[in-house]
Amino acid sequence: MEILNDKINNEEKSDDTTIQYELNNGGNISYYENDGGITYISNSDTLDETKGIKFDKEKCKRIAEDFIKKSDIIKYEELELQSAYVGETVETSEGEKDISYVLYYMKKSPYNMEYYGVSPGIKILIDSNYEIAQFTSINKEILKKAGKYEKIDADEAAKKIIGNKGVQIAGVSVDEKLDVSVDKIKVCLYSDPLGMQQKYFAPYYVMSGKDRNNEK
Repeated sequence: MEILNDKINNEEKSDDTTIQYELNNGGNISYYENDGGITYISNSDTLDETKGIKFDKEKCKRIAEDFIKKSDIIKYEELELQSAYVGETVETSEGEKDISYVLYYMKKSPYNMEYYGVSPGIKILIDSNYEIAQFTSINKEILKKAGKYEKIDADEAAKKIIGNKGVQIAGVSVDEKLDVSVDKIKVCLYSDPLGMQQKYFAPYYVMSGKDRNNEK
């Protein structure tokens, strides 16, 4: 909070694993003890819909990386920039302008496998005053292999998906997805959402394809 020029007014434990901090600017922080996750939201007036700009992307990157290094929430050298994009726009008399810019730094996987789910890392939102308006961080450690993991090969996994056996299909009920064809297969490390206690990252097949209605 010192880095963001803010102060904590009040601390309260909202449940068994979450601590809430009220800030003097009207914002708040939540700290999730299970996974070391942190969410920060400044006051509701931060994203000014009357003030749109065209963001200097390099300046945004410098602000985000300076904050990561100074706060040391996650070691900067453990991260890599995954994506950077305009978060929200507004129509002005001069045309469409941007009011927020988002940078997402993901923690590097030691096994060169991407994460699936809510990846460990930090997502930072910068407002039109070039100040950090929000961030979310999750810092999960992967130190070593825990042991052997029983696996099936990709062809068998694809057959299970096509046969609707032991699978999870994103977005809809499995029963609505019939005659699925698999176009792309990758192995990822599954990462639980913010606030969840996760002992192990398990490898998952993540497959994409289409159903008989040609829907993804």
